Amino acid sequence: MQRLKIALLLYWQSVLYPSLSQKSFLPLGVRKNGDVEYDFAMKSKTNDIEIRYAIWSFDQMQQRNDLYIGLLQTMCLNISGGKSAQANHFKHEDVATEFNADDGLTCMVPINSKFGQGYKFCMINVIHKENIGDVYIFFLYDDYKVLFPFLLDGKVFHALKFK
Repeated sequence: MQRLKIALLLYWQSVLYPSLSQKSFLPLGVRKNGDVEYDFAMKSKTNDIEIRYAIWSFDQMQQRNDLYIGLLQTMCLNISGGKSAQANHFKHEDVATEFNADDGLTCMVPINSKFGQGYKFCMINVIHKENIGDVYIFFLYDDYKVLFPFLLDGKVFHALKFK
């Protein structure tokens, strides 16, 4: 059932499936938690890094294009146990070229919730496509030095983007 839901989400929301190689990442089941819902996850075979994805359609957001910034802040609060985070916009040219999106933001929070149990930190990126939807990408990790090479790897950082 989960695979069918993912396939429908990806089809209807015009999002390309993550291109992460199964040689380097394994798919994981979704862990139920009361903090942040997500649709699927992958874990690195070689490092303690997990990437989770939440896809929200334009219809799920009551056909509004302005909810993604507030939702990002809410997710940050839920993941961190109530600590606010400074979200930074990606450059418009970069988000358009790299994700085929109209806007994008990123922020990092310490983890103090069931959502990230087993990890210390979470980097959250949201990419937004007008009248299509939003993709939230959660990088869960313990050490930024371990995460950093994954952020430079286009196959990982840009694994999911709009068509």
